[in-house]
Amino acid sequence: MMVNFRAKKVLQKNSFHPNRFFNINRYEVKATISFILLLILLISVSGCKSEDPNPELSDPIYKKLLEQVGLLKTQYESEQKKIEDLERDLEKSKVISAERIKIKKDLMSSRKKMEILAQQRQFFEIRSEHRRVEARKKYKIAFSKGIPWPDPKEIEYFLTNQNLQLSSRNWNTRVPKLHDRLLSQNGSHKEKKKPSEGKETEKKH
Repeated sequence: MMVNFRAKKVLQKNSFHPNRFFNINRYEVKATISFILLLILLISVSGCKSEDPNPELSDPIYKKLLEQVGLLKTQYESEQKKIEDLERDLEKSKVISAERIKIKKDLMSSRKKMEILAQQRQFFEIRSEHRRVEARKKYKIAFSKGIPWPDPKEIEYFLTNQNLQLSSRNWNTRVPKLHDRLLSQNGSHKEKKKPSEGKETEKKH
């Protein structure tokens, strides 16, 4: 009897208990659900759109203006180096020579161009800074209202306007102004008239 009792106790200890197994699984399920919910919450919080501290860096207009500043800076430095080379050539040239006259003319032209480049660069630096401030203001308004930024219409208008300005500059450099052409034509006509006037005076004599 004693042996049977002990055998029953051992069997009971090592036997399968459905309730105990169900309770463990229920705890594991709760823990898993809690973990999944926490993970979803973290993803949703991290996925929420936060305000950009530097919105101007994603603004095509601001970037285009900075590109223009960089381009003008490169052109200015290139012209500065050209002037330095011309000044060295001027020192080496003869006092009275056609080469010296040409170098002086090139120096004057380069210095004038350098001044224009400096003015243009300053203009675009001021304009880009103005756009940076404006972009931040517009971004904050758009962010608070939940509307897209930057405005595609504003970008389109800016690019169209810039292309027109660049094309007009290129046209002026390629084609002389009407006033200049008229002056040159009048000058050439006057030169042509001088010999004929001389002939007329000879005939009178």
